[in-house]
This record gives sequence, structure tokens and C-alpha cells, in this order.
Amino acid sequence: MFQPERVNEIYVEVLRDNGSTGCCVQEELVAPDSYAGGTVNVLLINGTQVSYPLAIVEVESPFYTGRVTAAVMKDLVAELVTGNIRGVRSFCSREATK
Repeated sequence: MFQPERVNEIYVEVLRDNGSTGCCVQEELVAPDSYAGGTVNVLLINGTQVSYPLAIVEVESPFYTGRVTAAVMKDLVAELVTGNIRGVRSFCSREATK
């Protein structure tokens, strides 16, 4: 389910991915000084493993609010993919976020 949210003060669409153990962010949303200096290996849905740089981004959404370390990717299905990270909410309704 796609939900509106903000990443680094920019409104984007997020996908809540219950099968993921981390977060991924679209490359153009990451400022050069936000890169964390490390990489993470991500197992993609097609079974391949790819290394991506990490960045720290500020997230405000129905699923999660706060800073998160995310894999930076060029092509995502949504501008932010939120996986099963500490503090994430599994479900939200429009009523609960007002």
C-alpha cells in the first residue's frame, strides 16, 4: 500500500514492505552530506545480492517517524520503502494519522 509521507522535508510516496528488514530511499532524495559512509548488501526479489551505499534520512509518515539509515537506490517502486525496522507500525488508517 502506498502512503504519502515526507523524507527530508520532501513529500513522497512510501511503500510499507512487510517482507523487508530495512529501508531503501530513492537516490535523488539524499543530500551529499547525508551519506553514512558504509554499504549494505541487499537481497533483491529476483535472488541477486547487490551492495548499496547507506544514508541517514529524516522520515515522517503514518508508519514511522524519525531518522533512519537506508540503502540508497537509483530505481525503486516508491521513493521510500519502509521495512520491518525498530519502531515501525505495521498498519495505519487515514483516521489514525489525523
